[in-house]
Amino acid sequence: KKILSFFSLLILAASMSAQTIPNGDFENWTAGSPDSWATYNNLAALMGITPAPVTQESPAPSGNYYLKAVSRISPITGNLPGIALLGNADAVAGTGSVGIPFGAKMVRINKAGTEPVRVEKVECSHPAFKCTWAQGPGDDATIRLLLDEKKLQQGETIAELRVHLKGNQTQSVLIPVNIQLK
Repeated sequence: KKILSFFSLLILAASMSAQTIPNGDFENWTAGSPDSWATYNNLAALMGITPAPVTQESPAPSGNYYLKAVSRISPITGNLPGIALLGNADAVAGTGSVGIPFGAKMVRINKAGTEPVRVEKVECSHPAFKCTWAQGPGDDATIRLLLDEKKLQQGETIAELRVHLKGNQTQSVLIPVNIQLK
């Protein structure tokens, strides 16, 4: 009798369809900062640090421009990192946010041993979630979690996926899901 006590879950922040990253090629800039990206450039300007930690450079391997990020030294704060985060956060005002929302997550269930992972069904405890699954890659299984934001309220939503597996012994795996809507 073989017990499948093997699950290693890898949560991938990706969806099955390609997602467009705003200004992902760094071609669009305003006032010395890349559009749709948060940097410390405005904080550096306020402190009189030049050049800015994030600068527009050319020629790029693809397109006209690329982003160059270099940490700068400030007598006030010490090291001011050269970073660019997708979003509209303002380091001086302390407003905005970083990241972009997406409506799907992937969960990959890896096999351990010789028996491939076979999904029988997936149950979602919240009506805002819908799941699909497919065999692969290889002997693993991939579950796609889709989110309907219209069915969620502001704040935190906690739910769970119950993945029923078929094999020598029927088993289920419980995957917690925590969504924070702002």
